[in-house]
Amino acid sequence: LLPERLHNYNINLIEPESNKQDYRADLNIYFKNKEDSTPVEVKWNSNSKIGYNQLKYLKENSGVIISFENLGDSKFNEVDHISIDVEDFKSWIKHNISKLTRESLIYQAEIKNNLNVNQYWIVMLRGTAHKNWDRMINEFSNKSFWAF
Repeated sequence: LLPERLHNYNINLIEPESNKQDYRADLNIYFKNKEDSTPVEVKWNSNSKIGYNQLKYLKENSGVIISFENLGDSKFNEVDHISIDVEDFKSWIKHNISKLTRESLIYQAEIKNNLNVNQYWIVMLRGTAHKNWDRMINEFSNKSFWAF
C-alpha cells in the first residue's frame, strides 16, 4: 500500500490526526529506524479537494496521499499518491472494523478503563434496517455480527 521508498521500513506506530507544525494529517506513520513520521492524507479520489497548506506540508515532509481511485489529476504532483482497490478495502474493513472501532474509542472517547466491562450501544433503526436487523438476529443468533 505504501510507496516503494518506504518498503524497507517496518511500521512502528500509526497515529490518527495529530497536530504537527500547525497542520493535522489524517495519519502519521512512524517507522522503526526512521526518525521522522510520514504524514498521510486520505481522500475519496484524486479529484477530492486538498488545501494548499496540506499539499505543501506533504511535499516538505515526504508525505503520501491515499485514495480509492487515481483519476490522473495532476494536483498531487511531487507527492506520492497510492490508490486502493475498493474490493480489497471492503474485504479488509470487514475483518478489521471491530478492532478499529475499539481502538478509535480508546483514543477518542478515552474508554481505556472500561474495556473489561460489558458495553451497550443504542442503535437507531430506520426504514428497512429494522427488518434486516431482525433477520440477522433470527438467522445468526449464535454468532456476533455488526451492521450499519
